[in-house]
Amino acid sequence: ELAAIVFSVGLRPCTGAILVLVLAHALGLRFAAWAAVLAMSVGTAITVSALALMSVYARRTTLRLAERWPSEHRNLPVVLDAIAFCGGVAIVLLGVSLIRATTAATGHPLLARKHQPGQDQRLGARTRVRQPAFHQRKVCACL
Repeated sequence: ELAAIVFSVGLRPCTGAILVLVLAHALGLRFAAWAAVLAMSVGTAITVSALALMSVYARRTTLRLAERWPSEHRNLPVVLDAIAFCGGVAIVLLGVSLIRATTAATGHPLLARKHQPGQDQRLGARTRVRQPAFHQRKVCACL
């Protein structure tokens, strides 16, 4: 049953790999595309495997420590739930900060304000519009 779950997850194609293959096909770089897809696959496999192993060992360690905990402390599940909740809040805050940093740096088209003349879109600050040098000087053609 576990092998069937792993196999079924592996059947779903990676959209990034498909994009790399289509682009490389259009550019005629088939070998580079297969190498890139292989590198992406190996990197993903290593990362997911490491996270899975860390999760399993952390769970075992936590359960082992919970068995040694004195039985008079019956509020251990509440403490563990509070720790899990704080972890979830930390992940949400990290995600929100990453989204805000991205939209502030690039100026997302759906979230951006309308551009006004004399305003730098990237910084949102007023800048002085510089006129070309020939507009700043009066040239006398009658000399």
